[in-house]
Amino acid sequence: MKKFYYIYQVIDTKITDVNGKSHPTFQVYEEFKEKTFSEHSAVEWILLHLKNKKYKKNKYTIKAIYEKLNG
Repeated sequence: MKKFYYIYQVIDTKITDVNGKSHPTFQVYEEFKEKTFSEHSAVEWILLHLKNKKYKKNKYTIKAIYEKLNG
């Protein structure tokens, strides 16, 4: 099996219940559906992306994806 990584952006949201109390939750959105990375490339991409002032406060995570090799 070959392992790849997808990069996901983590977005913080707050949910308000019926009593008006806010509860912090985390929702994860897939950032790249088509692109796969090696672990090293995924970490490098995140580090370079976070250097941009526009994305400085963003949160990211990577997830391993396994693919069967033919043979």
